[in-house]
Amino acid sequence: MVAKTQHSADVIADVLRAVDTGMTITDAAKAFGVSRSTVSGWMKAQQHEELTILPNGVFYGGKMRLFEPPKQTTTETANVSSDNQPSAKQKLASDSLNPPVDVPADKERIRELESEVARLTQQLTWAQHAESTERTGGVLTIRRSDDHHGDKNHLLSCASSLTEKVKVLVGQYEPDRIQIIGWDDWIAGRGIYKEQDLDSATSDVNEQIAVGAIKTRRFMQAIRSVSKSPIECHCLRGNHEYAHGVSMAESLFFQNRTVCEDLPEVKFVYHWDNATINLAAEGVYNVLVRHGHGYSKHSPNSPAFIDAIKDELLVKQRQMQPHEQYRRILSGHTHWLTLGLERIHGLYWDTTGGLQRNTRVRIGDNQRPVGWIVYVSPADMDGNILQPIALRPDDDTYQREIADPHLAGANYKDAADCLKEYGDVMQANGAFAEPASFGKLNEGRL
Repeated sequence: MVAKTQHSADVIADVLRAVDTGMTITDAAKAFGVSRSTVSGWMKAQQHEELTILPNGVFYGGKMRLFEPPKQTTTETANVSSDNQPSAKQKLASDSLNPPVDVPADKERIRELESEVARLTQQLTWAQHAESTERTGGVLTIRRSDDHHGDKNHLLSCASSLTEKVKVLVGQYEPDRIQIIGWDDWIAGRGIYKEQDLDSATSDVNEQIAVGAIKTRRFMQAIRSVSKSPIECHCLRGNHEYAHGVSMAESLFFQNRTVCEDLPEVKFVYHWDNATINLAAEGVYNVLVRHGHGYSKHSPNSPAFIDAIKDELLVKQRQMQPHEQYRRILSGHTHWLTLGLERIHGLYWDTTGGLQRNTRVRIGDNQRPVGWIVYVSPADMDGNILQPIALRPDDDTYQREIADPHLAGANYKDAADCLKEYGDVMQANGAFAEPASFGKLNEGRL
């Protein structure tokens, strides 16, 4: 029926939309200059999914037919006044319709645009600091995890990119206090999985701790270069701070404190496996921090971890006043940067992305979003924070580094540089003896 008409796709779409919005078939037929039986036929075809309207034509019976602009019929001529203005009924029908929406046929292009929109959304969140220059003071909290220093697949350039973005935010907001939550999976560990030594830039646990301590010092120095505000470091233990079942986190914590002794107003607090941190400059905005455990291909948090957190909330929040209860859950472990996932009404889950290229499974299945999260609570906010900011490395930096065949070599060199710097810092602090006392065997060594 439709194939024999000479009406355009726009006319067909307008008639069907008019009927959908409440106009009778008779009024629609009169308004658009078509017969009542024609409108009924179009409705029946649409109901049986035999007819679909597109901007450039009509799908009918599985085939696409294009329509030329319709010739003006006698009825249409009668409905148009002498000055070529539409009749009142036509204008009413036109005003009641939504404008046609273009539907791109290229599904691949749609997917590309969706990906771009998601990326730009996070970039916009990161860029929001530019709109809040007057909201200074208060407290700024940095959440990072899963760095895996000492692993030959540690993403060195991505870490540098994120550090530079942290410096920008600290300089922009000028916080009165700075909090850093992290150090879970700060180092690679040993014996975490089979043949892990093959993936390590340095497998010796003491050397890993020394490398991790110097990485801590360098990060403190980076922040100190843009701010003199007190820094409080909340240290947790991840599942990689172990050497064949023996915890390395305590030794890492004390080494962090030792190498940062000369840096003013830097304090380290050890929380073991979980922490309750207040993100608010004034009042209370509590978050529960845990490293995480388990595995999921479809979620940034494993089902086992979600269940464990819910049980923990049931126990802990019984002792809390309403304003003290947790507002967010901060975790890591899955290397899957995710912000503001509302699993429970009013309770948001934030997960940091790891700085480790995963080569133990098929490429393409494992390169999850990398990044850290920054929380800002200006001095004029009571018991609240601004929209959390997701920090991600620049795309070109990330793409280059995960494909870099020389990444392992770069990590070997970086680990060696850290070990040398560690020796220099400890000697300058008076913790190590002078090289002259090492004996004859070391004479002449660089």
